Amino acid sequence: MDQPPAVLAPSGDLQPAQAHGELLASWLASIERDVADAQRSAATLVTYRSSIRTWEAWLRQSGIIQPGPLQVTEFLTAAGANRAPATRNRHLHALRSCYRWTESQGLYPAIARSARSLVVNRDEPLPCFSREQMEALLRAVSDSPEIGRARSPGETARAEVTRLRDIALIRVMFGTGLRLISLVRIDVDHLDLEGNPPTIRHQPKGHIATDAIAMLAAGTVTCLREYLAQRAFIGLAGGPLWISLHARPGLRLTAWSMRRIVTQAAERAGLASRGADGRLLQPRLWGPHAIRRAAATMVADTFGLEAGQALLNHQSIDTTRRAYVRVHRWRLLERARHTLDLGAPP
Repeated sequence: MDQPPAVLAPSGDLQPAQAHGELLASWLASIERDVADAQRSAATLVTYRSSIRTWEAWLRQSGIIQPGPLQVTEFLTAAGANRAPATRNRHLHALRSCYRWTESQGLYPAIARSARSLVVNRDEPLPCFSREQMEALLRAVSDSPEIGRARSPGETARAEVTRLRDIALIRVMFGTGLRLISLVRIDVDHLDLEGNPPTIRHQPKGHIATDAIAMLAAGTVTCLREYLAQRAFIGLAGGPLWISLHARPGLRLTAWSMRRIVTQAAERAGLASRGADGRLLQPRLWGPHAIRRAAATMVADTFGLEAGQALLNHQSIDTTRRAYVRVHRWRLLERARHTLDLGAPP
């Protein structure tokens, strides 16, 4: 890539500019050092790296060597098309952090400073899974078509581990209310299935260590034991708790993979559907976070908001209350819809 011209540092001195890819790599290296020094979460690095890779790919595709504020706006528009406002805001947050750092180092101006965040509406009604829908979700996972497609004993064994994994994963999601970011990081040795009560150690959002504990229901423990026993049978006993069984068995599942497991099960259960273009409609409304919402809602209905707050590990009960109110509004509108139905036209 050609070298861009030198840029004016905030101090007024003219500094030789790096190739833009090297500039972005230098910033990511600074974030890695912060993570090593426990100044930032490893999850922050993962998020920033993903956004910067998307930004770099867009720059290459657009043939842009020296981006400015206009290019930042164009990128955010393209990257946020047909996606939730939070996606655009996530990319913007990474670019702002990156170019604030480059400006402070006298390497490149803070070109993302003038870009505006999109408003994320956090008050509209929200659906969540009911207990009956959760049971339908588990039935859809249990009836996985992979076993029927297996063509060898090895494939059959892996398909069975996949089925047991997905059942255990959804039960843990519902029974603990954990975020995906915590679920992804769990290892087998974080489980204590013999304790009273059985527990799972995890790393909450924004934490550096696995310093929190979630309790496990008896049914969930049974499913976990079945999953772990079948894993051990095919030689995958330790390591990450949630693993891939496909191209490279034993690799840690990603958050994206977990989201796909839930949304595909929701589709098979008839809870989610696809549009004319073949894309899943509103996947996030029927994804893992909907399971988390459902768990907290059922607990809050039975034991009050403080119990829901404890389950979700919210620092402020106002956050729990906001989510609960949004689900309650959805319920009220659903009741109103049925009440106001005048029936089929004559």
